[in-house]
Parts: sequence; C-alpha cells; structure tokens
Amino acid sequence: ISAWETMLFVVVTMILVPATLRWHWWRYSAKAFVYSMIATALFIILQKLLLGSMPSTNSLGINIFASLVLSVIIGFLVKPTDREVLVDFYSRIRPFGFWRPVRLDAVARGLVKANDREPLMDGINGLITPVYQFLIALLPFYLLLRQWNQFWLALAGLVIVATVLYFTWYKNLPPRDET
Repeated sequence: ISAWETMLFVVVTMILVPATLRWHWWRYSAKAFVYSMIATALFIILQKLLLGSMPSTNSLGINIFASLVLSVIIGFLVKPTDREVLVDFYSRIRPFGFWRPVRLDAVARGLVKANDREPLMDGINGLITPVYQFLIALLPFYLLLRQWNQFWLALAGLVIVATVLYFTWYKNLPPRDET
C-alpha cells in the first residue's frame, strides 16, 4: 500500500463521505461522524487483508460506496444532535439537503420564511459550480497547449455558466447590511 493510496482512502472515504453527510443530513451527528470514520477504516483494513491484490482504481469506488452505506446506517443508529442546536444552525446557515423536519421547526418558530428558496438554489448552484470550476481549470491548459478550438469552446462554456451563476446565485445574495 503506497502513501498515495493511504492518503486517498483516508481523505475520500473516511473523511469526505461522512463530512458531506454531516452538512446535508440533519440526523448525522458528530458521534455518527466519528463512528463512521472508524467503521470505514475497519472496512478498508478488512478489504485490504482479504482482497489486497485488487487495484486501487477498483477498490476506491467500492470503499466510497461502503463508507456511504455504513455512514447512513450509523446515522440512523446514533442519536441526532439536539433539535434546538439543529434549528439554530438551520436558521443561520440554511443548508440544502435532507433537512425537512428541522426546516419545518424553523418555519414554525418564525426563524425562516416558509417559501425560502435559498436551500433549493444552493443545491442547484452546487451542481453548476463544479462545471464552472472545471472550465476555469481547463482554460490555461488549452491556452498553453495552443488547442484553440477547445480553448474557445471552454471559454464560451465558461461565459454561459458564469451568466447562469450570475442570475441563480450572485443576484440572490443578501445585501451587505444583512450579512
């Protein structure tokens, strides 16, 4: 097992999957996060002992999926964070994802508007921004390699995606005095 594989498995499977759930699922507590990291580490160790000859290109997908399954199961088994803390967090941050019960509590308490579209738009923009970032990353490569057709296509795509983000994200930011 190389240092690169170890780092990749630790960061992607043991940290990234549980961290993503923690932000996007109200039930996922700090304890669930820690237990998921431990369960994923044990799964990876077992997988390496039993299937050590499997190439990392194959095992990474299996490990990510196993981490997700283990994390969801643990999320249901472990007690969620106190509802007061969750409602306070939701009313300040308004994360997108699986927060409906907490959102309904925040709406009932008058902390969040019932027709608040910010979490939905954040979710949509969360799908758009990786395309934007990818196109930004491609431009200098195409420029340096003098791949002009690809450069102009990537630049056109970047302008289109930037325009979409301007209307779906930037124009909807709260005024400076509200932040």
